[in-house]
Amino acid sequence: MIYFSILWIIIIYLFNCLLARKFITPNPRIALVYISCVTVVGVFGEVFIDSVYNFFIGSPLWVYHLLPIHNGYTSYYSLFIWGLYGFHLCLFHENLKERSIFSEKKLPLIIAVEAIILEILFNVSHLWLFGSYIFYYLPSDLWHLTSFVAVPFYFFAGLIIVKSLKRFIKDPLFFILMSYLFASVLVFMA
Repeated sequence: MIYFSILWIIIIYLFNCLLARKFITPNPRIALVYISCVTVVGVFGEVFIDSVYNFFIGSPLWVYHLLPIHNGYTSYYSLFIWGLYGFHLCLFHENLKERSIFSEKKLPLIIAVEAIILEILFNVSHLWLFGSYIFYYLPSDLWHLTSFVAVPFYFFAGLIIVKSLKRFIKDPLFFILMSYLFASVLVFMA
């Protein structure tokens, strides 16, 4: 798993460098803000959304196969996945700001679309390399790699991430520490 994780860190970094047409030097403090914010929203959101979906539909929307916790609604590994997505958003948002095309109103939609794409890429690469899903969506509309049903949830998560990032950036140390505390509680209470 370590090599798979390192591979994805490199892919995300190089992809964003390609978009920026230069090597990017991320600000470590801002990167930690993005990583911690997206991790806590993502992991708690997974447990909340899948619990609510299961309550109303009678089955979960997805089930984690890799290091599952909380009935498979999330995973120990999802901390890395959401953190990596936070790293991507940090690099991507800086790129958008440099090009003067940063728009807070469009970000939740961008986050929803990107999350689906990255989810598919993570799952396909893991399936191809290791022969197993990281997570398995019960709806089969996108071959169990993800689902169109998840798009509204990712849009809502995007809204929360955008609003949370504003607060996190104002007092980064406090929010970084609180995020990791909350994520730790979720993981250790599994």
